[in-house]
Amino acid sequence: MKLFKYLSVAVLSMTLAACGGGGGGASTASGSTNTPATTAPSEQPATVEVLSSGNTLPSTSGSSIELTAFVKNGANVAISGQKVTLSATSGTLQSSSVTTDSSGAVTAKLSAGSDKSIRDIKVTMTAGVASGSVVIPVSGTSIAIAGSGSLQAGGPAAQYTVRSTDSSGAAISGSKIAVNSALGNALSATSLTTDSTGNATFLYTPNNAGSDKITISGLGTNTTSTVVVNAIDFVVISPASNTSIPIGASQAIRVQYKLLGRGVSGKTVAFSTTRGTFAVATTVTDVNGEALASLSSSTAGPAVVVAQIA
Repeated sequence: MKLFKYLSVAVLSMTLAACGGGGGGASTASGSTNTPATTAPSEQPATVEVLSSGNTLPSTSGSSIELTAFVKNGANVAISGQKVTLSATSGTLQSSSVTTDSSGAVTAKLSAGSDKSIRDIKVTMTAGVASGSVVIPVSGTSIAIAGSGSLQAGGPAAQYTVRSTDSSGAAISGSKIAVNSALGNALSATSLTTDSTGNATFLYTPNNAGSDKITISGLGTNTTSTVVVNAIDFVVISPASNTSIPIGASQAIRVQYKLLGRGVSGKTVAFSTTRGTFAVATTVTDVNGEALASLSSSTAGPAVVVAQIA
């Protein structure tokens, strides 16, 4: 019996020792679970910031601006090694890199390309689900019109020239230009295409009197030229200016009065001169709007002759 009890105690002591060791191990594991784990920052792109080296893009060939995109995660930390996709609504993009460098950046150059028109180009750069964009206006292209600023209603057609140039003043060939007359005066063409010198021409017929505005538009811009179409046309038909008249000889002075291109009869015309005299100083226009008076002088020297509608 004494031996049995001793063995029982020995067995019990061993069991308690085993339990004590197990308790210590559990305490150590519990402490490890409560310690926060340390993880690496996310490499998922959250934002793409796009910057440009200029506010506008000149339309001339060879001109460009530099674009830089910075790819960052949710903590605004730059991400290197990210693939970036570039796109533009027009123009030409030349990329020197499509994967972000150590600073999280990619760069590209944008030019207007063959399209010289005034417009906005939107450039978008995308990394993963994040993207950023910038809008760059193309500038410097202009169109101009040259021609008479005053015409007589009912008179012959007058030629006008249109010219298109880029930001450096170089001619733009093949540009489409629309032409419009505010008064509805006749145009030989309402749609023009510039030649190799950047020029195009059209004829303008002044049928309607008033202050007309010829508007040309194209290449994303427009310009207007004012043409005064005079309803009344009162001119000296003969003789020509600086004509010599022998002393004592009679010279016929013929004038014509037209309204909207047609002669008007019954208009009283008064003639005056700084030298010599008129046989009849006042006369009336005929069916063609013409009036005639005879001038002669007994002395030599210059004379200024004036005819007025009375």
